[in-house]
Amino acid sequence: MTDWVPSPGRSQFPALYKDRDTTLAAVNHIITTFFPTIKQEAHTVVAFSELDDDGVTVLNALRREPRATLDMLLAVSGLSKEDITHDLNIASIYTIEDTSSIHTDDRATAFAPYITDRLTTDLTKQTVLSETAAKFIRDQRRHYRGKFEEETLDFLADAGLPLRPDTEVAGQPDIAIPGDGNMAIVGEIKTGNKQDWGTRVRELRSQFEQHSKTHPEAKLILVCEFDEPVGDDRITDIKDEFKHRLGDLLDGFYTTDDFDRLRDECTMWAPQHQETISTYTTNKS
Repeated sequence: MTDWVPSPGRSQFPALYKDRDTTLAAVNHIITTFFPTIKQEAHTVVAFSELDDDGVTVLNALRREPRATLDMLLAVSGLSKEDITHDLNIASIYTIEDTSSIHTDDRATAFAPYITDRLTTDLTKQTVLSETAAKFIRDQRRHYRGKFEEETLDFLADAGLPLRPDTEVAGQPDIAIPGDGNMAIVGEIKTGNKQDWGTRVRELRSQFEQHSKTHPEAKLILVCEFDEPVGDDRITDIKDEFKHRLGDLLDGFYTTDDFDRLRDECTMWAPQHQETISTYTTNKS
């Protein structure tokens, strides 16, 4: 069911995408079970505009799949959690999923008609699933930002590269791979959204200029993750911008779709590790 949904980074982050697919399966179930649909040629259209039951459909869906229903409704309505909590004067929209009786819960019974009145546009089921998928990845990536660095380092370690803890290396880079008496590879791992990368170039340039001075013989690399799905054209633009602004400093720039190249190039630059981690020492500045 989810084969057509964009899945950048699935091979690197299988647990995240497994959870996303579980959410999409639940959304597909509640659409099929509770929401009005119509057939238009080859497409199934979710007829949100036909909801005129003062929120009963939403309440029934919340009772069956509370989290998935909330994710879907927020995704297709375009409303933020902050908008809803402000308008309804509740602490958190996602506390609704913790209630034991949806149909009598004050938060749920206020939310259901509120959101129903704002679901005025019919959407294909594919669009609903795609929008929900994008929201899920965006939200979970925010939650798991700290995990991206861990997952990247685990990926490199699994490839047999001898990583040093950042606290043991001058400049404390995220990625530190020793070579023959010096650092062979030094790098940073960054997460951000597609709008903010341009504003971070100056910060990153300063950081890599310092790495270049501290580790003059090292290959310098940058690994980036996006908080949300980004089209190929936008990724190309971002890569071109980084090459233009940092090209004289960076030896490698990678996104989550480039992990195979990241592994191969790091292995090439640090070919079977002339020194072991236990014997390698770093002169701290």
